[in-house]
Amino acid sequence: MGTARAPDTLPLGSCWCRARHPSRGTGASVCRFIPTELYAETEMAEDLKGLKVLIVEDEWLVAMNLEAALEHAGIQVIGPVPTVQTALRTIEDEQLDAAFLNVNLGVEKVWPVADSLMDRGIPLVFVTSYDANNLPDRYRSLPYCTKPAAEQEAIRVLRKTISEQAAGEARA
Repeated sequence: MGTARAPDTLPLGSCWCRARHPSRGTGASVCRFIPTELYAETEMAEDLKGLKVLIVEDEWLVAMNLEAALEHAGIQVIGPVPTVQTALRTIEDEQLDAAFLNVNLGVEKVWPVADSLMDRGIPLVFVTSYDANNLPDRYRSLPYCTKPAAEQEAIRVLRKTISEQAAGEARA
């Protein structure tokens, strides 16, 4: 198998990348249409620039899409990490500003990660195919994006979550 090479032409608003699955080590070429409004929505913004945001996600294409949108907005992405254990270690090792958590990580639930972040006062956003009524009671009031999450929705929810926490801290 030779080295992958970007196509000479791509549809307007698309990108090409060579991706390597983090746990399998296999590669795949991806040509994905990215609407131009995504870039308008996620233009680098002063309120997001430089934030360190953890992605806990075991579906690598979902993780790559979210990572690309966050990086485009000027966010420093930590991860993505695919397991509860790795996420908990990362929380211990990194100074995080926020996190996106997939509820189901294979056979694991992300609840210990959510609890650790909440104990530290780190804002989090669930990324799930469930609605809030299917989350355990203690998490129902937390923000979430429904899978498949549109990248611009994730940016809006993150921005709102961080600004609400900052407003709450200012009142305290």
